[in-house]
Amino acid sequence: MKKLGLLFIGTILLLVLSGCRQPETYDEILEIYDRIADNERAIESLEEQRLELVEQEKVLGRRIIAGGADDNALVFHYLEEVLEAIEKREEVIEEQLQVMSRSMEELELAAELIGEIGNRQIREEFLRVQELHQERYEAFTELSYSYLETASRETRLYTMLQGEVQNLQDVESLIMILNQRAITESQLKEELRLASEGLNGAIYELARALERL
Repeated sequence: MKKLGLLFIGTILLLVLSGCRQPETYDEILEIYDRIADNERAIESLEEQRLELVEQEKVLGRRIIAGGADDNALVFHYLEEVLEAIEKREEVIEEQLQVMSRSMEELELAAELIGEIGNRQIREEFLRVQELHQERYEAFTELSYSYLETASRETRLYTMLQGEVQNLQDVESLIMILNQRAITESQLKEELRLASEGLNGAIYELARALERL
């Protein structure tokens, strides 16, 4: 499964900029970007955990289908396991959102310093990076909350399957909703990927501008 557009955006920012000659006044901004890089590494580590849980849930889902009515006790055991995995996945997503929120707080600090840069071109390049970071944050947040909503519906589905009597119409309706959400989330992932690419492009242009100083 492909990962989201999360990989080391802050790290790229730090490495590219620190490879250029900087006036001393930019050091504080680079320190902020260094902390953002740390946050990106944390988000990526959490993303790996989320994907592992998704794969675990897929395996359990197949076991639930294979078990069918032949071994109710085993099926209920798998249902409990998949519900636990979904709960863990929700916790991971919440943690990712918290880390990304901290990065946005760091960017607010950077914005104050960027406003003090005298070189107009450099200031505008920094502001472009800030703007695209904001766009990426919004794309990331929208996708994350979509994941949480999907997890909530999955919890409802598996909880319904635990009942002695299932309303097949409700089960089928939930499955259709989940299938539609998968399509929507694929689109949101593409938006995040594009936002990440745009940010990387702005970082590159900023680096070039700094090299010309």
